[in-house]
Amino acid sequence: EAHSLVELLSHCLESRSKEGPGGYSGATFTLRGVLHSIRCLLAMDAGNRSKFASINGARLNALLLKVVARHALLSDEEDNNKSSSSGNDAIDNEAVDDAVVCLYYMSQVGFHESVCMPSHDQSA
Repeated sequence: EAHSLVELLSHCLESRSKEGPGGYSGATFTLRGVLHSIRCLLAMDAGNRSKFASINGARLNALLLKVVARHALLSDEEDNNKSSSSGNDAIDNEAVDDAVVCLYYMSQVGFHESVCMPSHDQSA
């Protein structure tokens, strides 16, 4: 289910667990694994892309951009500090590659909603 995968991606980014029935610990799934699963689903069928876009497209796009931004910031920080023990090494090049490819697939169905910009549907 698209909504569950987007929720799982969000939890992996923040190393959170899910409580209650069907719950999991924060270390159960890797960020790389979740991103690769989403990438495979989006690559498999245009219907999957449409389904993700209609159910939770704006949130998925925001989370994917967050992965790319965190990687860029962490890479820049590591270059400045020359230390590889940032504690957030789960965002590696392969995970970012999956996130960028997912953004590409999502762009094919359009970025219909924006999480940053106000809606243009409002009449002035």
